[in-house]
Amino acid sequence: MVYPSECVARLLDEINQYDGEDPPESEHAEENNSKRNRYRTLPTCDGLRKLLDVSLAASQQPEEGGFLKLSLAYVGPDGLAPKRYDICPLEETKPLTPRNIAKIAAAANPRRTYLGISPSSETQDLRIWGLVHRRMEYFGTEPEEGNSAWIPLDLFLVIRVRAPAVLLVNHSSQMRLAYVRGKAYWGLPPAAVQAVLRDRAGVDPEHAQAI
Repeated sequence: MVYPSECVARLLDEINQYDGEDPPESEHAEENNSKRNRYRTLPTCDGLRKLLDVSLAASQQPEEGGFLKLSLAYVGPDGLAPKRYDICPLEETKPLTPRNIAKIAAAANPRRTYLGISPSSETQDLRIWGLVHRRMEYFGTEPEEGNSAWIPLDLFLVIRVRAPAVLLVNHSSQMRLAYVRGKAYWGLPPAAVQAVLRDRAGVDPEHAQAI
């Protein structure tokens, strides 16, 4: 039995192994690192720990007779391509808490809309700044009537809440961690997702097959 917060160090290592900053001596280090920090930025260890802990707590909050399905995006408004997303900022940013997530997620399409998260410029505390809505497509490439795809096409850090205590962490269009009710799966091959959903998360077999 592990908790999501126990996965932070390895998760950051996994991401940096495949998408680390260019070394200073690299010819294009300044340009590449600037783009990474803008479009694929990562939180600190403490920030990522809070993101995972709050996501876990939010996943277990009943909402209108069911449980939340939502996606959090660690990205600021300036890290989003304007032609690809519609941005709906809140009048005032909100603290990153399970209850605030639940209230704001009620206004979001779980297949096309992220809750935008970024650190406060004054305190560096993580805040919910608004909604990020994909204009032309869903998170993945599934048909309109299908279930949500597991791998978003977006590059920024994404935490998807799919069921109580089921979290999927993606970065640079790659699944880095699948946390399923006390167990962490690293580098999970697509063929194994169905069995994990069915056997570990209790998802109906037909739904697991569809996903």
